[in-house]
Amino acid sequence: MLLGRAAVLVLLAGCPSNDDSDACDVDASTEMMLVYANQLGVTADFADGASLPLVAAPQGGHILLVAPAIRVAGSCSVQINAALRDPASGRVIGLEERPLMLVAHDGWARPPAAAGLSDLANVAVCPTSAVTTPIFDHPYQLELQILDADGHPVCERTAMVVPTCDDEYCRTDCGALP
Repeated sequence: MLLGRAAVLVLLAGCPSNDDSDACDVDASTEMMLVYANQLGVTADFADGASLPLVAAPQGGHILLVAPAIRVAGSCSVQINAALRDPASGRVIGLEERPLMLVAHDGWARPPAAAGLSDLANVAVCPTSAVTTPIFDHPYQLELQILDADGHPVCERTAMVVPTCDDEYCRTDCGALP
């Protein structure tokens, strides 16, 4: 019995890992767009100055769901770091780092069209005590970086965004100053 289990472990140890084989080939010259998702998981591209919906988080509070779309040959994985920064104070309000799987579509690797919470960075932004103005309907700087295997940024984009709310709970949660 033990010999059988040991044989299975030896066979599994010999199986190749694809952790590195599907990593995106990204550097500073890689074209990158920014993507967000709404409460329903519908994704869309956005640019500097865009309004982004704050999404009710399962654990409470509100988050921005953001990710990169990059021009590469096929589907691949990336490690990203996303932050929302108060432009008045320079303080980071919300920060998340996570691995993402980007799916090939029309020459770009991007989050799936019907994205779930694990398909994008979940940047927790409210409630928070790190702001000088309310979160919703005010401009903040979004920073998104793709990291190399050592955790160093290799490709990044920033954009001013205006987080928006579509219900009273969100406006209360994200509008009051500490």
